[in-house]
Amino acid sequence: MITLDDFITQEIPKISRCLREDEYVNLIDLAANFLMLKIDERVFDDGLASDGDTIDSIVQASTAVIAAYADAYTKKRLSDGLQVNYIDLKYTGQFRESLTSGEDEDGNITVGFADQRGQELRRFHEEYRQKDIFIPTEEEVEDLVGFLNEEFPKFIQRCLAQS
Repeated sequence: MITLDDFITQEIPKISRCLREDEYVNLIDLAANFLMLKIDERVFDDGLASDGDTIDSIVQASTAVIAAYADAYTKKRLSDGLQVNYIDLKYTGQFRESLTSGEDEDGNITVGFADQRGQELRRFHEEYRQKDIFIPTEEEVEDLVGFLNEEFPKFIQRCLAQS
């Protein structure tokens, strides 16, 4: 059985060392990737914005209603076997591939677009539809916290197992 003094003098330094090493960076990368995949699935596969509503093809601009899919394009999408119930962002150039995750200079988990075109497309779609699309939902953040609650104790155990 380990005493409190032994824990403080022997085990805490191991954990501290681990927090400064690659293993911790890997945990943060895993968490960032986990959140990115949640957002990717919601937006590109399910067509849902951050508020849980579909990324719809009808928006309000001034007083007129504008349809994003014109009749001819709707017919083409249907003939190609594609859905027309929500705006399908996965076919917007390399937009989906531009979505990336990582850690900012303050150590915060971030999800964003790797290139300027992706950033511009995100801004356009969110401004045009007057809603957040790529901001994590409460559920996605809760899932991330659950993921970290599961993975962090494993990380600590690996740190303590190091000599």
